[in-house]
Amino acid sequence: MPCSSAAVHCGDAKDPPGLECTAWNRRWSKESWKQYLASGESPAELMAIRQCTHTGRPLGPESFIQSLEDVTQRRLSPQKGGRPKAETEVPMQAPLAF
Repeated sequence: MPCSSAAVHCGDAKDPPGLECTAWNRRWSKESWKQYLASGESPAELMAIRQCTHTGRPLGPESFIQSLEDVTQRRLSPQKGGRPKAETEVPMQAPLAF
């Protein structure tokens, strides 16, 4: 049987062994959790979730993404697209003086 905390948090099932709800219970009641789930997501939130799911990038504030980059030592925020610009002045191609 698959394990999910959703039914437990909504009061529809008993706490399975290994599910620690102490921190959750400090923030939520079963009724407030049901109301939160029923409220759904805004169109902007859905678009952000879909965008990050499509690109495989994390979703969250810039500080959160920066902390993930620090931990993983990888770039996770979008970078400027395209090919890197060439140097504008190459010493070997300096203009000739006549």
